[in-house]
Amino acid sequence: MIHRPYGDKSGKRDSHYKRDEDGRWFRWQKLRGKEPYKIYLSDKGRRLGEVWSISHINASAKERTGYPTQKPISLYERIIKASSNEGDIVLDCFAGCATTCVAAERLNRQWVGIDIWDKAHDVVVDRLRKEVGVFGEVTYTQELPD
Repeated sequence: MIHRPYGDKSGKRDSHYKRDEDGRWFRWQKLRGKEPYKIYLSDKGRRLGEVWSISHINASAKERTGYPTQKPISLYERIIKASSNEGDIVLDCFAGCATTCVAAERLNRQWVGIDIWDKAHDVVVDRLRKEVGVFGEVTYTQELPD
């Protein structure tokens, strides 16, 4: 589950939430015929919903590579955060413009990128060098493993 920090209004006059003696946010829950009790906010922040609002990549965006099916890196970062932990391996079978590889590298995941496009290797290496400063030795092969 992905969480975001709470908004600026948390704990202010127009909020139902208050801070307890330990600094944790809570609100009182009052049910008819029962004693009131505290409901605490998660220390992780608020959960994201099922609908994600992510902007498209505009024509002059720095991240744009010119690859026709490129998606915003913020989309891949959210997917990777939701489905893996730091140190896990992320596989991108269509790594043409390296968006998944860059997102995985930024989030401290290992990654494997594969693509049949003949220029994909150059795009991936170039983008990773520019955006996340990686690459020493690169293994590139057209040979299938035994």
